[in-house]
Amino acid sequence: MFFKKFIFTFIFLISFLSAKAAKITIHYKRFNNDYNNWNIWTWENGKEGKNIEFNSEDAFGKVATFSAESKVGFIVKKGNWLEKDVSKDRFFTPNGKNMDVFLVQGDENIYYSKNNVDPIPSLEKCFALNQNEISISLFSPISIKNNKDFSGFELTDSKGNIYPLKSIKSKSLEEIKEAILITNKNLPLTETFFLKLPKHKKTIVSTEKLFSSKEFENKYTYLKDDLGVTLKKNSTFFKVWAPFADKVILNIFDTSEGGIPTKYQLKKSEKGVWKVNINKNLENKFYTYSIVTNGESVEAVDLYAKAVGINGNRGAIIDLSKTNPIGWEKIEKPILKSPTDAIIYEIHIRDFSKDISSGIKNKGTFAGMMEENSKNNSGLSTGIDHLKELGVTHVQILPSFDYASIDEKVVGNTNFNWGYDPLNYNVPEGSYSSNPYDPKIRVLEFKTMVQNFHKNGIRVIMDVVFNHTAKTFDSNFNKFAPNYFYRKNGENFSNASGCGNETASERIMVRKYIVDSVKYWAKEYKVDGFRFDLMGIHDIETMNQIKKELVKIDPNILIYGEPWTASDSPLPENLRAVKISTSKLNGIGVFNDDIRDGIKGHVFDAKAKGFASGLENQEERVKFGIVGATFHPQVNYMKAWAKKPMQSINYISAHDNLTLWDKFASSNSEDSIETRKDINKLSASIVFLSQGIPFFQGGEEFLRSKALPNGGFDENSYKSSDSINSIKWDLKTKNIDIFNYYKGLIAFRKEHTAFRYNDNEDIVKNISFFTNLPKNVIAYEIKDEKENIIVIHNARRNIFSFTLPKGKWGIYINKNNAGTKLLTTVENKVDILPISTLVLVNLSHLKL
Repeated sequence: MFFKKFIFTFIFLISFLSAKAAKITIHYKRFNNDYNNWNIWTWENGKEGKNIEFNSEDAFGKVATFSAESKVGFIVKKGNWLEKDVSKDRFFTPNGKNMDVFLVQGDENIYYSKNNVDPIPSLEKCFALNQNEISISLFSPISIKNNKDFSGFELTDSKGNIYPLKSIKSKSLEEIKEAILITNKNLPLTETFFLKLPKHKKTIVSTEKLFSSKEFENKYTYLKDDLGVTLKKNSTFFKVWAPFADKVILNIFDTSEGGIPTKYQLKKSEKGVWKVNINKNLENKFYTYSIVTNGESVEAVDLYAKAVGINGNRGAIIDLSKTNPIGWEKIEKPILKSPTDAIIYEIHIRDFSKDISSGIKNKGTFAGMMEENSKNNSGLSTGIDHLKELGVTHVQILPSFDYASIDEKVVGNTNFNWGYDPLNYNVPEGSYSSNPYDPKIRVLEFKTMVQNFHKNGIRVIMDVVFNHTAKTFDSNFNKFAPNYFYRKNGENFSNASGCGNETASERIMVRKYIVDSVKYWAKEYKVDGFRFDLMGIHDIETMNQIKKELVKIDPNILIYGEPWTASDSPLPENLRAVKISTSKLNGIGVFNDDIRDGIKGHVFDAKAKGFASGLENQEERVKFGIVGATFHPQVNYMKAWAKKPMQSINYISAHDNLTLWDKFASSNSEDSIETRKDINKLSASIVFLSQGIPFFQGGEEFLRSKALPNGGFDENSYKSSDSINSIKWDLKTKNIDIFNYYKGLIAFRKEHTAFRYNDNEDIVKNISFFTNLPKNVIAYEIKDEKENIIVIHNARRNIFSFTLPKGKWGIYINKNNAGTKLLTTVENKVDILPISTLVLVNLSHLKL
């Protein structure tokens, strides 16, 4: 016994000593001494990343210090990811010893001694403007005799071929800092080039601008629909687009992990496509590609893979017709006569059923999403039955394609993620399936989920993330066509997504990929709509092309997205699908942050209040949302950005930021819970009674919270625990009054077409705002040939008396009740209670 204790103590001491923190000192040199706003992002295995600032300097450059216990990854970056010094993530291991690390601008090498540092800089910028012009910027100015003096200049490709230079353009030949080099002949479109200048190291020439040239597009645009795998009775056909590759090899495996592959070499075909036809039916086999470019071989998963093995590391060859549930071909989609008839409920697959209170057996899975007859601890409906009871028309599911952050091998995985880290775009996520090892199961279960939603009268919208990928330099995209799928700032990958990269949707083959992917989901899985994450990164032409192709499949399909970016993009704003360009988007909706922040206060300031929570002078902003961000002569807020009301996705909460209930707990902490409930109901009534398409976060209808155990709220729970993220279905019992209010608002909206106009002309003609009202009151009348309705939103803390137009008016919505049942009738005058909405229908005018 004593010996065992001794051994355990010894092991503990060894592990304790090996985990001793080491002091890391990073020395960083920039050639022009422009250190302003540069810092370091660093992380250790299993720990959160953090920013490290340079806080001192020495003879070498700026200095930053921090402690680390294990392998360290780091990125030298500018500000909030405006720029990265080098594209690759870099790593070193302290091994318990204090260490000095020396870094040089633009140099990927890590130096552990100042004596080993190469003091010669690479070029600051070096990129091809076209096939015979190269733009350069230098750290160290050089001088030449004349514009044809190329002593010390050398332009080569990866094979060592030399490309002669013809002339140089510069403001001054005596001190060249910036210049344009003219080549003797056109540079090949898909080669890699290196340029060496006096006083500078050999530097790679960025050729991204060539990717959008007419020459490149004419030579490498492949528009056929046969990329990927085509499985036939006695053969299997493979095609990939890899225009820069010198060789492409197909690896066929018997299993999704391990094993020795059978290899087949592909032949180069038209437009950058490589292909091979194998005279075997390879159903149920797995595959990858080895792509050889400039002598370097990388292994990648087929971008067009329709199935994958465990963790998405190999494509899988399956017969998709065998993944259709019974009755799949006869499935009828729920009727949607108009986009403004939609009522969208946002949910995460795992959140929906994971909590024990859900009463759902198949927790956290596709199967859990479609499970019927589930109840909470009080016997109230949960899951899909709850959605039917509530009356929503659409569910928007957070990313459910195959994403990178969850290890599918771990049974009962406790790791959580929203899924905004795409890996394989055309395959369902394995952690949501009952068996992630079987490629067919996840496909079958996703289809069955869609089928069951349709059977229950609910359409399905996918949240898609084409604006960035989980990996950058080592992504499958970058392996097939280095640098083509991403925008760059010089040598660095640009980062408008805030996630390390941004895709270049304006390039034809990137656009084709996005269009092909959503068409595939719409056809193969019968998906009814797409919500585009950070849609402002995508170009307008791509989004319009997506809409054009999808309406051919389903004329009633919904397309909308976030009309913003997380950071700046090199793509000019006038070409991007941002909010100010909404009128250029043909039938595509955008999230209306104007009504969101007008109602509840600024989304990034927990304490900020809005109209509903007591802030004054928000009336015009909220009115702008009420008319669906379209033009109205009585609204004086900003220029209308929506052409039609269906382009305005009206909301006050989504997965990002605080839940609505947590927001009011923060902004109105001085108020009682009952007052905050009133604020919540008032806020919801504004959204559901506005023109456009209402949207809300799952659980908002019974005051969902993401409260932290030690106080405060989680406003960015993208990888927090199930205890934070899961929907607590017993809240429905506790807050049944709020649920019934939401249910009533939805029913009332559905019954009255006056809240669902399709054209701006009807809004201008039929909606008029009452004037001369006190602050924090909005009242308007909707009057058309069918009905006459008055809506009054009173955000004041006292009763507001309102004089009614002539006639007998029926009240259907007040402070505590909402629905299609007549509550009472009034004439001449009516009192609106504090922090409430009142809706009246002219009973003599009603012609439903």
